[in-house]
Amino acid sequence: MDKAPKVGDRVRYAGSVAIGPCTGTVVRVYQEYTYPEDFDWESDENPRPTGLAPESEWHVAVKVDERPTEWPYGTYDKFAPSVADVELIGASARAAESEDA
Repeated sequence: MDKAPKVGDRVRYAGSVAIGPCTGTVVRVYQEYTYPEDFDWESDENPRPTGLAPESEWHVAVKVDERPTEWPYGTYDKFAPSVADVELIGASARAAESEDA
């Protein structure tokens, strides 16, 4: 996705090496920031962001409907994939399409 889903939206995650495919509900959106390319993370104490990163680089907390077989988080039922790694499903997808029109 290029645009961050909203809290309450239903999403599908295609899966990765560590986490199997799953569906769930967005429970939180985490904005990401950009920093100067020459910033030294090891010596500079107070990083100053230069602005918000594109929404596709943000993360969302997803409460899964059912934990997939490949699941590294034990009994915890939430994880935070990148917005680029999820897609809207169901009524959420239709609502997003109508907003874009």
